[in-house]
Amino acid sequence: MSSRSSLLSYFVFFIPLPPLAEQHEIVRRVGLLFERADAIDREVAAAGRRCERMTQAVLGKAFAGKL
Repeated sequence: MSSRSSLLSYFVFFIPLPPLAEQHEIVRRVGLLFERADAIDREVAAAGRRCERMTQAVLGKAFAGKL
């Protein structure tokens, strides 16, 4: 038996896992957190695009002498 497999056996037998229902709840909550993170990522990307458009609009007006 290699040291890796004996180490794996140690973890399998000596690290308790939560009940299956609790594991499912953990997975559900982590999924919700990932959904929230994805939504925040989309909002940040949209804000970056708006900022770029505003920057271009301000520069356009500045160069046209309209500021």
